[in-house]
Amino acid sequence: SSIAKGYAVDVVHNWLTEQPQLTGHLVEIGGEVRTRGTKPDGSLWRLAIEVPDRDSREGGYVVDLNNESLATSGDYRNFVEINGQFFSHTINPQTGRPVEHTLGSVSVLAEDCMTADALATTLNVLGPELGLQFAEDNHIAAFFVVRNDDTYQEFASTTAQGRITNLSEKPAAPEETAASPLFTVLVTIAAFALAMLGLAIGYLIKNRLLKGTCGGLQNFHGQDGKTACDLCAKPREECQEFRDRLAQMAAESEDNSEPEQPDEPAA
Repeated sequence: SSIAKGYAVDVVHNWLTEQPQLTGHLVEIGGEVRTRGTKPDGSLWRLAIEVPDRDSREGGYVVDLNNESLATSGDYRNFVEINGQFFSHTINPQTGRPVEHTLGSVSVLAEDCMTADALATTLNVLGPELGLQFAEDNHIAAFFVVRNDDTYQEFASTTAQGRITNLSEKPAAPEETAASPLFTVLVTIAAFALAMLGLAIGYLIKNRLLKGTCGGLQNFHGQDGKTACDLCAKPREECQEFRDRLAQMAAESEDNSEPEQPDEPAA
C-alpha cells in the first residue's frame, strides 16, 4: 500500500480539477493529502502532522500547502506488540523483516500524492541517516521525526527547510525596556506646555480666563492630598494679584469693544 492511497488521492484530485465551478480543493485519504488553489477565504491550506506517539493523536507540526501533496509514513499507527516489543508494518526488503530504527515518522512534500506516498515509504525503510542522505541526493522535501524514548528530534532536508513548523516552539517574548531619563524630561515639558496652551486659549480666544493661572491644575489633588499650587514655589498672593490684573484687563477690553452710539441728528 505504499502508493495505493496516494494514487487514489490523485484520481479524485484530477476529477475535481475538471469541474469548472471549483477553484480550489483538498483531498485526503488515509492521511495522504493533495491540494489545489487556496481556501475560499484566500488563505493556504494548513495541515497538521501528528507526533509519532502510539498512544495519542496529537498534532505537533503544521505545514501550508498550495498546489502540493503531503504524505507521511511511520510506525505509530500500524504495528504489533509482542512481549513488550513493537514491530512496524513496514518491511525492509533486504531482510524481509519489519524495519528496526528510531525513525518515528517521515513526511514528504511533492507535486502529486502518489510520488509523495512512495518516497515517504522509501525514506521510512531507509531510516533517519540513510533516508536524509537519499533525500539530499535527490532533492526531496522531507521532514523526519526521530523517537528517543519519550522525546522527539526533528530535522528536515534542505528543500524542506522552513516549510514545517513545530507547534511547541513559542516565539520569544519581547524584552522590556525601562524608560530613559530623557523620555521622562520630554514628557514633563510636554505636560507643562499643554497647561500653558490651555491658559492662552482660555484668555485669547474666549476673552475669558481658565479657572486659575495654572490651567485649572490647582483643582487636581495628588495622592497626598496636595494640589499643584501647594507644589508651586510662587507665593499664592502673587498668583492672586496676577489673576486680578488679568480680570481687570478683560473687563477693560470688553468696555473698549462696545460700539459708540451715533450722535442724534440736528432738528
